[in-house]
Amino acid sequence: MKRIIIGIIALALCGVVSVFVPSASAAELVLSQTQKEKYYQQYLNDLQDLQNQYVGQEVLNIAVAHFAYFEENGWIEPSQFKIILNEVITSKIVSMENSTSNIRARKIVTSITKSFNVINTTGHVIGRINATVSPQSAYHSERDGMVLTSPGTITTAKGWGSGSWSQTYAGVSQWPQGQPYTYFGYSIADNYTYQGVVIPISANFTVSISKNGALY
Repeated sequence: MKRIIIGIIALALCGVVSVFVPSASAAELVLSQTQKEKYYQQYLNDLQDLQNQYVGQEVLNIAVAHFAYFEENGWIEPSQFKIILNEVITSKIVSMENSTSNIRARKIVTSITKSFNVINTTGHVIGRINATVSPQSAYHSERDGMVLTSPGTITTAKGWGSGSWSQTYAGVSQWPQGQPYTYFGYSIADNYTYQGVVIPISANFTVSISKNGALY
């Protein structure tokens, strides 16, 4: 009886151990050069298939990351990568803003951050790029309030997400006619890479100032 009980316990422990043994991740795939090239070609083919599938629909203009990306970050099974491609291509880019200002000062420098979220169909944010604008402002007697005196600086950075980000452009896109200035137009262009999928993020937006110095 003792031997039977011990055997049962041993089998149970083996079952517990087997549950917690981690499965091979994408980064652990050991592939030959030929297999890597086949994987990469399959990535490209699957993206083309999805683009054909969604013709006429509003989807993101994504791309597969360069071959070197997977060499550095690990290869993904084509079936799994196609799921990622479909998740990303059907995502939306939604903008939001968060501004701060000192409304009591007569000469102030304020900043406003425009965030661009990449949101999948389940509502999960898979990436966020922040564009922070810091224009210069001053009190203007004719307006009896604050105006912008210079577009100042604009910087972009990854705000959230497991992917990587690279800025291609950030600057002023529109100077208003005449003074005093109450707004400036800005534009950004970035690439956010999420699990081997490159998502281009480009946007034009306007930053205005109210009489009390708040940016919006």
